[in-house]
Order: sequence, then C-alpha cells, then structure tokens
Amino acid sequence: MTNETILSLLLSIPIGIISGLYAGIIVARYQRFADLRLQAKKLILEIDFIWEDTKMVFPRRKETPEFSTIASDLFFLGHKSAGTKVLEVSQDIQRNIAEANTGRVNLESFNVKYGSWQHQIRALSPEMLPILRIWGGL
Repeated sequence: MTNETILSLLLSIPIGIISGLYAGIIVARYQRFADLRLQAKKLILEIDFIWEDTKMVFPRRKETPEFSTIASDLFFLGHKSAGTKVLEVSQDIQRNIAEANTGRVNLESFNVKYGSWQHQIRALSPEMLPILRIWGGL
C-alpha cells in the first residue's frame, strides 16, 4: 500500500462516519415531525359523533387537549407554521364541537369540517432548515 492509499483511507473513515451520523439525524428529525403529524391526525379520527334529534352527540371523545402538546413540540423543533396550523385546527374543532352540542351545526356541515381538519393535518409539511441544521435536538 502506498502512502496516498493509507492517507485516503484514514481520511475517508471519519468523513464516512460523520456523514452517516448527519444523515441519521436528518432522518430522525423528519420522523419526529411525521410522528407528531400522525398523532394529530389520530386525534381527529378519534372524534366520534352521531346525530340524535336536533343535535350531535360525541360518545367517545370530544375534548382534544393533546393538540396543544403536539403544537408545542412542533414549535420546539422549529416547525412554526405547522405548530400554528395545529393550533388553528384545534380551535376550529373545539368551536365546532361546542356548536354541534347545542344543535347550531348540522351533520353535513360538520362532516365537511371533519374532512377539512384531516386534510389540513395531512398537508402539514416540515420546515427544512430545522431538519437540515447541524446542531439542535430531536
């Protein structure tokens, strides 16, 4: 082996380790964002409702305080627009559930809103700078 080969090998090992770690951190950050988005979507899907007489009844879940925790995590990770959107969807959900409990929202209108909430959460996208930055947490 020549000196150039040994030097090339000695330089490529640390570079390979560093680039592998960086790629792993990027994947972990994106996965954390995707997990938070999935949690928000599951919260919406857990809202169960039925129509009784002139109002809607929510037999299983109608309170969704977990949205604020999800938004807080998104803000901490640097995804400000996604965190803001989660809070907006949460407020819209609570407002519509309160109105549906009193009979001020009809079933068709609530179904449209229900689909809209799911679409808004599915459409959340991460901000690339927090994912690609070198320093910072997961």
